[in-house]
Amino acid sequence: LWRVSDKAVVREMVNLIKDKKLFIADGHHRYEVGLAFSKTKKDPKYGYILTYFTDLYADGIVVLPVHRLIAGISKDLFPELTSELKKTFTLDEIGSGDKAGQFLLKAGQDEKRFVIYDGKNYTGLKRKDKGSLDVTVLHDLVISPLKKKIEDAGGKISIDFTKDPYYAINEVDRGRYSVAVMLNPTKITEIRDVSFSGKRMPQKSTYFYPKVLTGLVINVF
Repeated sequence: LWRVSDKAVVREMVNLIKDKKLFIADGHHRYEVGLAFSKTKKDPKYGYILTYFTDLYADGIVVLPVHRLIAGISKDLFPELTSELKKTFTLDEIGSGDKAGQFLLKAGQDEKRFVIYDGKNYTGLKRKDKGSLDVTVLHDLVISPLKKKIEDAGGKISIDFTKDPYYAINEVDRGRYSVAVMLNPTKITEIRDVSFSGKRMPQKSTYFYPKVLTGLVINVF
């Protein structure tokens, strides 16, 4: 980590990026809070926020999937939910967690695939869909209808997120969640296209790796 304090070099760096599009991949809430706070202060020193820049297409950037953990689904509802899913997806019974990963990897260019684990069975969902993000299809066609159905019946579901599929499976096995939904990662090009279209991605659509070390430029070493 090097400190760049040469004003000429700083100006050159500013000129290189000043006309380019900027994607906030992680930390948009912090940016919005920082922006709102700066507007309450007259001192221009409050007009800055610490950021980390990287090339959108850098080889070292990996986007990991964020899997869903859902609690509050009664096992009595599983047969009915399966019937509903068959209306919009092709369902495949998958024998094991290892095969679940293989099922996801075989997704075609215009195909969305998910795996639902209920503590006993792995069920693969696939659907032809061009132009939509996997997470958007998942929320629009699976999670949102499920949430409405359960709430209409007087129930309530809660959703948590994890990048670790083994953790998701273990949490369902422990009984802390009703089902885990595993999905493929969002592609960098998809993130770019959604941003340029002015749309918003669903909550927890991406997990960027590696993360910058906490306190890297604040802590004294």
